[in-house]
Amino acid sequence: TTPDTWPRVVRALVEMPFQVAASLRLLRRFRPDVLFSTGGFVSLPATIAAIFRRTPIVIFLPDVSPGLTVRLTSHFATSMAVVDEATRDSLPSNRSIQVTGYPVRPVFRTLTRDAARERLGLSRGDKLLLVMGGSLGARSINQALAQHLSELLEAANVYHITGTTNLSAAEAAAEHLPPKLRQRYRLVASLGAEDIAAAMLAADLAVTRAGASILGELPAAALPAIVVPLPAPRVKQDENARALCAHGGCVVVEDYELDRSLVPLVTGLLFDSDRLSQMSTAMAAQARPEAAQDIGRLILQAAEAAS
Repeated sequence: TTPDTWPRVVRALVEMPFQVAASLRLLRRFRPDVLFSTGGFVSLPATIAAIFRRTPIVIFLPDVSPGLTVRLTSHFATSMAVVDEATRDSLPSNRSIQVTGYPVRPVFRTLTRDAARERLGLSRGDKLLLVMGGSLGARSINQALAQHLSELLEAANVYHITGTTNLSAAEAAAEHLPPKLRQRYRLVASLGAEDIAAAMLAADLAVTRAGASILGELPAAALPAIVVPLPAPRVKQDENARALCAHGGCVVVEDYELDRSLVPLVTGLLFDSDRLSQMSTAMAAQARPEAAQDIGRLILQAAEAAS
């Protein structure tokens, strides 16, 4: 916790009894059979209210490592769904824990790689590098890409999802590209659900942060990746990256190493077809297409047991 967060922490603790009371009123009104939580401090008042009312609690932990709220409330959970086997060691051994994986949208199963590449106008021999940093973007990834953009565009088409706060800087970098390279650079602030799935399925390699969604989406797309965890321990990205890359489907690069490592890593992987194929196979082996159904089944089982 940094010094500037303490006022927010104190305020949250002061407000907690009122939030729990409000949650109790809602639970009395709606009488839910189950409370489903994905953690985070915002879920704590409702979870405490569910404990008071003896409402069954099902927790889904989207990250590999649980945060403080999940650690506290996991002792009262009826069952828990996690994305990786390694998470078990961080949770109470006397709770029901199932490794379900991270649920992804059906488009990852229904859209083929060939159809996705055709949708993006890619020819058979075109290589595509997908660069993304989450909805807000990743400054260090965007800066490293801008620094080496010409070199990377010589090697591959680049689909760059900048995030909402970084688009203008990326557009400025693109203005200096020669026309031949500019046409190989696709630049957007963000993408909708269908389009992001198409981009991931069409790509040969991704450069990405290690937010929870990559634990489901990269395996679903069988997409090898260079994963750059956000250097902030509280967001748990380092644990996500290490767990995902332990199976050989991706490479972890620390944020401070990215500028130096980006070009040699990208070009080395893109032009090593055997290794890229092995990484794709390793990534696909981690896919859990039934994750959503398995989580839903846990919720229904908790409701049936309570009734």
